[in-house]
Amino acid sequence: MDKRVEPKLLAAVPAPEGSPDKKGKDKSEKSSKKESKKEVPFSEDIAEEVKPKHKRGELLIFIVFTLLYTLAVLFGRPTEETYYLRQNIISQLVSVQWKNIVEADQFYDYIRTDFVEKITPDPSEYASMSIESRRTIMGYNLIVGAIQVRQVRIDSEACDAIPPGMETVLSRCYGSYSASGQSQNSFGPPGEEGKYTFSERGGALRPLTRGELGSYPASGYIEPLSLNRTRTIELVDQLQADGWISDKTRAIFIEFSLYNPNVNQFLTVRLLGEIPQSGGIITSFAVNSIRVFRYLSTISIGIAVVELLFVAMLIYFMVSEIIAFARLRKQYFKSRWNILDWINLLLLWVTVIIRIVVLVTSMEITIDLTSEETLDLERISSLMDFEAQIASLNIFFIYFRLFEYIADVPRMDQLFRTLARAGIDLALFFIVFTIVFLAFALSFYTSFSLYLAEFRTIPQTIFTLFRVLLGDFDFENMYKANKILGPLLFFLYVVVMFFMLFNMFL
Repeated sequence: MDKRVEPKLLAAVPAPEGSPDKKGKDKSEKSSKKESKKEVPFSEDIAEEVKPKHKRGELLIFIVFTLLYTLAVLFGRPTEETYYLRQNIISQLVSVQWKNIVEADQFYDYIRTDFVEKITPDPSEYASMSIESRRTIMGYNLIVGAIQVRQVRIDSEACDAIPPGMETVLSRCYGSYSASGQSQNSFGPPGEEGKYTFSERGGALRPLTRGELGSYPASGYIEPLSLNRTRTIELVDQLQADGWISDKTRAIFIEFSLYNPNVNQFLTVRLLGEIPQSGGIITSFAVNSIRVFRYLSTISIGIAVVELLFVAMLIYFMVSEIIAFARLRKQYFKSRWNILDWINLLLLWVTVIIRIVVLVTSMEITIDLTSEETLDLERISSLMDFEAQIASLNIFFIYFRLFEYIADVPRMDQLFRTLARAGIDLALFFIVFTIVFLAFALSFYTSFSLYLAEFRTIPQTIFTLFRVLLGDFDFENMYKANKILGPLLFFLYVVVMFFMLFNMFL
C-alpha cells in the first residue's frame, strides 16, 4: 500500500524585516495608533480642557454661588401684588378714549374729561380735603411730584421734492423726528411768540423714551398740570387756543409718578402720543414699577446679607480665573468654558455696579407731598430695567456653567462630544435657514407692508414669520390683503420651511 505522508503544519516563522507581511503589519499598527490618538475623549481634549478636573467641593461652591445670585435677582423683581397694581393703573388710564385719539383736539378732550376725572379730586370737595387725600387716586396710590404735559418739536425745513406747479404754494416742510432736528426755539401765538420755552432735563445721561416711531429725549416744552380740576381744564383750554400742538410737534407726553406704601413701590406713568410727518396720532403707554427703598423690612436686610455673600464669592471666582490665566497663559483661552466664564463674570460685575449706583441715587430721593416739582425717577427706572435685562442673561449663563462642573461625568462627556462633532452641520443648516427665511421675510414685507400691521416693518415681519413657525398666524387677513400672493406666499413658506428644511434637518 502506498503510504501517504500527512502534511505537517509548519510553525509560524516570523517574516524577515522588509518583507511584505512585516510592512503590512507595521502599517496597521501605526494606523491603529493614530486612530487611538484621534479618539481622545472630549473632556480631555487640550483645546477644551486646559483646567484640572473639577472636584466635588468646587461644584458645591458653585451651586451655592448660583443659589445666592438667584435669590438676589428674584427679590429685586416685582411681586404678584405689583403686577395687579400696574394692571389696575393701566385699565384706569388707558381707556378707549385714549386709544382712539387720532388728532390734537381729541388729545385735549381726553385731558379735560377722562384724565382729570381719574387723577384730580372733585372740585366741590377739593378745598376741604387734606394734602394726602388730594393726591390719593385709584385705591391708595399717592401722586408724588408734579403732573405734566410735554412735547417734542422739530424745526421746519425746505421741501426737497415739490410737484411741478406747487412751488408757490409749498415753501416749508416738516420731516420726521431726529435728534439733530429737534427744535429748542421758543414759540407761542401771534403777539406772544416767546410764551412757551424749551426746558432741558437731565442732560446727556437722561434715558430716552422709546415709542413706535422713534426714541425721544426727556427735554422739551413742559407745562405742569394742577390737582385742582378747574385750573387744569383752564390750562388745557389755553393750550388749545394757543395752538400748542402744531405741525412741528412730533411727540406729546402726559407724565407723573405714583407711590403705593402698601407694597413699597413707585410707579412711573407715561402716556405718549406720536405724531408722524404724515399726520395723525399714534398712542401708547408705559407704566414701570420701581422699588427705590429696598432695605427697609427684616426680609430685605436678610437679602442684603445674601447680596454681600454673593459679591464675596464673585471676588473669589474672579481671583481664581486670574490665577488660572497667569498659569496657563495662551492655553487659557483655548477653552470655550473660560471665555464663557469671563463673559459671565463681567456681566455680573455690571449688575453689581448698577445696584450700587441705584442705591446711592435712591438715598437722594425724598417724598414731599407739598412739592410741585417733578420727581426724577426715570434714571433709576432705566437703570433697574437695564439691570433686569443683564440679569436675564446672567441667570442663563450661570446655570449653563453648571455643565462645566459636571462635564467629567462619562455620559455628559459623550453629550458634549456629540454636540462638538455636529457643530459644522448645525452651522451649515443655520446658514441655509437664514437665507431662505430672509428671502420669505422680504417677500412678505413687500407684499403686505402697506395693508397689515404684522408686516409694516422688516423686523416686525421677521417676528411674525417666527410666530407662523409656531402655528400662530392669521391667514384670513393675508388672503383679504392679496387674494393671489397671500395664499401663494403662505403655502410656499409652510412647504419649504416645515416640510423641506425642518424634515431634512431632523
